[in-house]
Amino acid sequence: MPKSINELIDLMRLEEIEFGLYRGRNPQSGLQRVFGGQVLAQALAAAYFTVPLERRVHSLHAYFLRQGQYDAPLIYYVSSERDGRTFTTRSVTARQHGKQIFRLSASFKVPEQGLEHQDSLPPDIPGPDDCPRLDGGPQTENVYRRMGLPFLDVDAEWGVLDIRWVGEAKEHAAHPSAQRFWYRTNGRIPDVGTDPVVNQRLHDCILAYLSDVSLLSTTLVSHGLSFSPELMAVSLDHSTWFHRPFRVDDWMLFEQVSPSASMAVALALGRVFQHGELVSTQAQEGLVRKA
Repeated sequence: MPKSINELIDLMRLEEIEFGLYRGRNPQSGLQRVFGGQVLAQALAAAYFTVPLERRVHSLHAYFLRQGQYDAPLIYYVSSERDGRTFTTRSVTARQHGKQIFRLSASFKVPEQGLEHQDSLPPDIPGPDDCPRLDGGPQTENVYRRMGLPFLDVDAEWGVLDIRWVGEAKEHAAHPSAQRFWYRTNGRIPDVGTDPVVNQRLHDCILAYLSDVSLLSTTLVSHGLSFSPELMAVSLDHSTWFHRPFRVDDWMLFEQVSPSASMAVALALGRVFQHGELVSTQAQEGLVRKA
């Protein structure tokens, strides 16, 4: 994971080889495999390169086909599936060492007025200032271990994020496998111009990146398990819906649950709130079994 805001932003700045063909770099990291959220975010950034500026992503659906490696850049191929008056659809494949490792389908839409309703922010949620920071201290030791963080240098791998742990189901939720976090970047994301739709693009890509940080760990909550060398846990597919504008450098509440796990495949669902509004919904399946 990048160590600074500038490095995080640089991950989203792909090199254009030609229109529809882009190269993404990997950050300096002690990990052997590419973080899935990085591939998701870079694929969305590649698709955005080919989409009219006034259109914003409203949904994406992705499959993780092979594990990415840090020893080579990722090449993104963008296909134009549809360019309509209201919607634009793009397919993106990521390749490494000549093999396809990832596939994404994303839909973009022009803004317009329409019906409005949304789920409410869960009541009695403590604010981020009242929640312990996820830093491996005694207050967050269990969730820290469950997410596999003892195997990482937190300052090196997670320093770009400020994550506050709200807690698990037994404390303030009815669902037996729920967990909640406050997230924001450790620093402001600079605007690229005066058009809020264009500025939103970078925040959309970074949210896609963040969506893979803790979602799969939700599947372990009710089992009392942790990510470890003895447990294989990898993302299989991922979906994100973008409902309303947001900023990733402002506090966002991530509410995550796992409604089902069977046949070594576990499902996690997430909702993201900011300033009381539901800004995104996420779903992810992962393979979870003994290594």
